[in-house]
Amino acid sequence: GEIRLSSSADSPLLVIADNGPGIPKELVSKIFSPFFSTKMNGQGLGLTLTREILMNHQADFSLKTIGEWTEFRVSFEEGALA
Repeated sequence: GEIRLSSSADSPLLVIADNGPGIPKELVSKIFSPFFSTKMNGQGLGLTLTREILMNHQADFSLKTIGEWTEFRVSFEEGALA
């Protein structure tokens, strides 16, 4: 697979994308739930913790598969990082 990182100079934006297998539609609503994991030994806390940190910093974020790419997009309000 391939991983792409991009950001924007115009606004605080970070996009992390990969062209792996994507997120099955039936799992999209569960991926940020505590203790949910698709990994055999996964604890299901990584995306939950990430969500909490981003929400505490008033960030907008999304995780979705578009074509062959899955994108995790994070944008912050001006001044939220200060």
